[in-house]
Amino acid sequence: MKNLAFLSACLLPVAAHAQQPVPTSNYTQTNAPTDIVPFGGTTDHAATSTITDGTTARQGRPSASVGAKKITQSSTSLSFLNRTGTQIGIMDAAGNFDISGYLSTLYEVVPDYLKGTRKNGADDAPWIQKAVTAVCAAGGGTVRFLPRHYVISSQISIGCPVLLQGAGWLENYSSQNPMVASGTWFDIDETTASPVYVHDIQSRGTQIKDIAFWQPGQTAPASDAMSWKPVTYPPVVYLYDVEGYTRLENLFMDGVYEGVSAVNGGRTIVEGLYGQFFDYAVNIDADMDVSRINNIHAWPYWSSASSVMDYQGANTKTIEIGRADSPFLDNIFTIPSNSGIYFYRGTNRIASGVATGVQIGKLSCDSTVKCIEVAGPGIVYTVNSLRTFGQDAAINGIPAANASVMTVDAGGSVSAYMGQVEGRMLDNAPFVFNATYRQRGGCSNVRIASLMEDFSKSTQRNVYTALGNGACSSVSTSYNEILLGTPPSILTSTTVAQKLTNSGRIQTEVFWPVPTKQ
Repeated sequence: MKNLAFLSACLLPVAAHAQQPVPTSNYTQTNAPTDIVPFGGTTDHAATSTITDGTTARQGRPSASVGAKKITQSSTSLSFLNRTGTQIGIMDAAGNFDISGYLSTLYEVVPDYLKGTRKNGADDAPWIQKAVTAVCAAGGGTVRFLPRHYVISSQISIGCPVLLQGAGWLENYSSQNPMVASGTWFDIDETTASPVYVHDIQSRGTQIKDIAFWQPGQTAPASDAMSWKPVTYPPVVYLYDVEGYTRLENLFMDGVYEGVSAVNGGRTIVEGLYGQFFDYAVNIDADMDVSRINNIHAWPYWSSASSVMDYQGANTKTIEIGRADSPFLDNIFTIPSNSGIYFYRGTNRIASGVATGVQIGKLSCDSTVKCIEVAGPGIVYTVNSLRTFGQDAAINGIPAANASVMTVDAGGSVSAYMGQVEGRMLDNAPFVFNATYRQRGGCSNVRIASLMEDFSKSTQRNVYTALGNGACSSVSTSYNEILLGTPPSILTSTTVAQKLTNSGRIQTEVFWPVPTKQ
């Protein structure tokens, strides 16, 4: 005897897929083809009008919409037909149910109804992959997820325009294990490849929405632990060689090593990404068209233990940008991190170089050492509003060592245009230039409409508006230039005698107009 858990949701119109399956009823097929006999023994003629003998080539259940039925058949195979008489599935003598032909006609598939209840707890990724393959065969469509946890132990490869649609997620906190959080969750056990891999130009138009992710292999430390390191995982979502539009919307990543990486994407949209990230939240490189990153909230959802905060303060770069042409960023918040936005020189074979024409709206950094860090030469960006608190990631009330608004590394240089800039809990300077021409760095030019500098929590006795720590040019008359639209607003310590020097040390100068009474 062969058993089949036949789920009517696979046979219903698209709108029915999001509904929960109805309770299973048990029936036995006898040699009387017009009768379905419940295990209780009473013949039930209402459930179906005809089921023919299993030895014939054509068998049918015209009333397939009655719900989930467990059918026990004693023949070699059992076919299922839709209301028009077209075969949509078949169960073979081993009890395997195949509806692949039917799936190829669908534009929305629920992976759960391919997997079945008997295999719950095993890797869900192959069944999600089967759903993706099915909608790709139809030219694209929706893979819809139920509000439950999906175990992801292998990669899901997407090569056509697919919508991965979750059921939303509960914003989880460290006081609650993500395993019991409600909504659609991907529990990632895959550690060697990105669990969600979107690739090649045929996948343009792919969207991923309303799903939460976490990595059970990450272990939170005890509250008094002195040190901690995360487990290294590849990015949760990896976009590669798409060369066009993709959209990631309303995603939650609760304690993950790397969030979203897009290489040779172009027109990548990240709209609403929330979570705790140990390496980065978003990385974009070899991006030759305008991508948009909006509403990023990096916050210690998973753990706020001091050792985790220390690690992030030393290592996390919330948004990393390599070669990118005119990306738009807005509504960015991070706590804690080493860098809020990190600009580097991309070396990808497709398109190497740095970011230019970067347009940033609102950027807010808390417990962040460098709100903006420039590691590549020739970066060009504009920021409308920037507010940073350089507080130490693990100790309240004191600035982190070298806390700044922007730091230019040894091999970097920048042309920056900044609107309202508020630097709180600074260590010794809001702008630090470490570039040296010997390491292929260069002199920078920064123009600022309004600047506020707060050294009130610093123990440094010498503080600066701009501090140069290296020779940015072999020409002695060249220098890093800070041009202010108005004189800076400055707060100094009331407990430490501080000396403020606006232009500090090596090849660095600050200018502003003198106010004239009208």
